[in-house]
Amino acid sequence: MTQKPTGNAALRRSLKKASPMLLTCLSAAGMVAAVIFAVKATPKAQTLIEKAEKEKQEKLTKAEIVKAAAPCYIPTVIVGTATLVCMFGACVLSRRQQTALIGAYTMLDTAYKGYREKAAELYGENADADIRAAVIAERPKNFVEPDEELTIYPRFSDDDEYPTEGKLVFYEEHRDEFFEMTMAEVVLAESHLNRNFSMRGTATLNELYDMLRLPQTNIGDALGWTMSDGYCWIDFFHYKRRLDDGMEYYIISPRFPPSADFEVY
Repeated sequence: MTQKPTGNAALRRSLKKASPMLLTCLSAAGMVAAVIFAVKATPKAQTLIEKAEKEKQEKLTKAEIVKAAAPCYIPTVIVGTATLVCMFGACVLSRRQQTALIGAYTMLDTAYKGYREKAAELYGENADADIRAAVIAERPKNFVEPDEELTIYPRFSDDDEYPTEGKLVFYEEHRDEFFEMTMAEVVLAESHLNRNFSMRGTATLNELYDMLRLPQTNIGDALGWTMSDGYCWIDFFHYKRRLDDGMEYYIISPRFPPSADFEVY
C-alpha cells in the first residue's frame, strides 16, 4: 500500500523548495544587521583606542589599533560571515534547482518529440496535427494582437512573391494563443528566422515572436533551435483546422520543435 507523505515530509519539501528565497531574505537581513552592529561598535572601539593610547601615553600603531578595537567588531564579523554564507548558499541552491528544472524539461521534451515522431510514423503527418487540434478545441480561445509599431525586422510588401489573401487566424502551441496575420507575413517571418539561424547556428523562440510582431514570453529565450541537432533549416508546416464554433485557423508547427538544450551548441 502506498503511504501518503506525512506532514513533516511535506514541510521538508516546502522548505527545500523555498530555501533559495529564504537564504536570500536572510542575506538581506544580515547585511542590514551587519551595518547596525558596525555603527554601534564604532563609538565603543574609539573609546577603547583612546584608553589604550592613555595607557601607552603615545599614538598606537595600526596593529595596536586593530588589536584594541577588534573585540567591538566581533558581532559584526560574525553576522557578515553568516550573510556571505547565506548569499553563496542561495546561489548554489538556485543553480541546482535551475539545473534540475532544465533536466526535467529536457526529459519531457525528448519524450514529447518521440511521441510526435512515432505518431507521424504510424499514422501519418496529419495525425499529430489532428491530436493537437482536438486539444486546442478544449482550451479557452485566447487572442493576442500583433504590434503594428514593431519594425525591427522587414515587413511584408507588395513586391514579395507571397500569397496576398487577407488575414488568417494562427495558433502557436508554446504561446497557447491565437493571432491574426496574413500567410505571407507568417512565411516571411519564418524565412527571416531561418536566415538568422543559418548565419548564427542558433535561434530562439522569442526571435520568431519578434518577427511575427508578438510579445515575447518568459520561456521564449529558454527554448530554441541549434544546428548541432543535425539540421540547417527549420521547416514550418501550417495545418488548417476548424473549431466547433466554425472558426478556421492554422497551427504553426515547426518540423523540429525548439528545445531547452539548444545553447549547448
